[in-house]
Amino acid sequence: MLAGGLLGARYGFLSMMLVVILTAIGFPLLHGTGGIGIVLGPTGGFIMIWPFSAMLIGLLLPRIRMNGILGYFAAFLVLEIFGSLFLYLAGVPWFMYKLPAYTFAKAMTAACYPFLLGDAVKAIVAALIIAPVRQVFPPQRLTGSSSHNVVKNHRDSSAN
Repeated sequence: MLAGGLLGARYGFLSMMLVVILTAIGFPLLHGTGGIGIVLGPTGGFIMIWPFSAMLIGLLLPRIRMNGILGYFAAFLVLEIFGSLFLYLAGVPWFMYKLPAYTFAKAMTAACYPFLLGDAVKAIVAALIIAPVRQVFPPQRLTGSSSHNVVKNHRDSSAN
């Protein structure tokens, strides 16, 4: 949620993809462990979808004016839908694939329902963090990119 909300679509995607890759090659980034077994294990569907979740959040959240209660609520919805519920679309089926004894109902009970309230709290906290940080550090400032610089650099290079 924070990667997409603060870094934008491209860098949010890249940062989360880096976490997935580093975990897969053995860096102990998730629960103090790493390795391909973590990424391809029963919860791997959730892990593999993180970069896409960050990308979608990074695409949608900048379009929301986060001032006032409606702005925060809209941000919460984007964060909850794409930072939480979207992950269950990949995570629960993968969980069932890796653990064939789990029916859909059992997989939802084990890998979804217990986490919904915590995910909603995380989305609220993320919205409360992202709004003031984006006011001081917009994604262009955090990543060092802006369309103004691209246009200016293109104009300068075409003059040569």
